[in-house]
Amino acid sequence: MTETFQTPESLTAPPLPGRKGAWLKVWAIGLSGLTPFAVCFAGVILAGPDWDRRFVAAMVIYGALVATFSAGVRWGAEIVRTMPGAPDPGRLARSAPPLVAGLLAVLLLEVSWQAAVGVIIATGLGLLVWDLMAVRARLLPGWMAAFRIVAASGAIGLMLATAWTVAATPNIQPASLPAVAEARPATDPR
Repeated sequence: MTETFQTPESLTAPPLPGRKGAWLKVWAIGLSGLTPFAVCFAGVILAGPDWDRRFVAAMVIYGALVATFSAGVRWGAEIVRTMPGAPDPGRLARSAPPLVAGLLAVLLLEVSWQAAVGVIIATGLGLLVWDLMAVRARLLPGWMAAFRIVAASGAIGLMLATAWTVAATPNIQPASLPAVAEARPATDPR
């Protein structure tokens, strides 16, 4: 069954099932985005206590980048979906919160790594729900639901595993995740 999209016919690509090897490529490229989360998790397990904070910070920053990318994709999809007409202002406005949440998470690293990780996980869950609702409304293709569930579960699972490892490991204390301000050079006037 081929689903129709609410995009101009000239912009609608042929359905993926008709393209040789397309499914494997979409899944491989999409799931390769989990690699940085897996590296951060492995880094927390394998690295010494001096590096643990860097892996947690890298995970939060990468999660913020993913949220920003996802919001930008949704913004662009709404523009294309409605061409040549006017986009739905509500859908465009819903593209902004993931951007703000990503920035908030990065800023929270100075205060609480747990809060920063929590914001990224909550943002990931919100983006997943948003995409599943878009599939249901036929704004995204049906295969996207399974892909997003697997990808979001992998990312959120790796973030939870990293956070749990940091919290449960005796040599890694939340206090050992210094604020970004502490990393400034001595010549910095702040």
